[in-house]
Amino acid sequence: MKQLIGIYEGYLIDSHELHAFLKVKTPHQIWMLRQLENFKEGIDYWSFVQKSTKSAGRPKNAHFLTIDTAKQLSMMAKTEVGEQVRKYFISVEKRVKELDKLILSKELLKEETKLNDQDFKTLDNEGLTTFYDNQPIEDINAHILSIKGRDLAQEITRFNIADKALTLKEYIEEHRKSHLETRTFIIEKTKNRPESLPIFQLKKIEGIGQK
Repeated sequence: MKQLIGIYEGYLIDSHELHAFLKVKTPHQIWMLRQLENFKEGIDYWSFVQKSTKSAGRPKNAHFLTIDTAKQLSMMAKTEVGEQVRKYFISVEKRVKELDKLILSKELLKEETKLNDQDFKTLDNEGLTTFYDNQPIEDINAHILSIKGRDLAQEITRFNIADKALTLKEYIEEHRKSHLETRTFIIEKTKNRPESLPIFQLKKIEGIGQK
């Protein structure tokens, strides 16, 4: 998935970037005041004062929108790229749902293994390194196909160890097998290695203070 607009940590959208990409003719601040009348601050968007990146620049009012709010504003903008942006945000929402599924499958696996936090982190890292062939890729930045693969691997491991009291070493062995299996499946079906798939970059929100 090509990233049309930067996605910030917490899956938020900078209103200035959205305004520019949509090519809205109305000045940003006026546009935002009009558009946000039907949205709730603290739920649909957050307002900040953001420092300028230029040494002598003035701070600016910044609004960070949820994906759903940004999607609705894209539809309301009625510009040539509005529909394109709307579809992009839908794909981002699908990605978030897959990440949520992966988080749930991890929680269920942890419950099945009854491992403590540190040992489970070790187990999960072994799965990651196997799946990505020792490449430093985290789930939050992974391609959606890789997220689905990791989720499947968790479920396979949970099925294979159900009602078994194993050692950490044995759990790791099972988890490696599951991740190698799903990795091999993805390579065979797509001709791509998980670590070669495009990663999803989240930007950091910097230089802000609450209004």
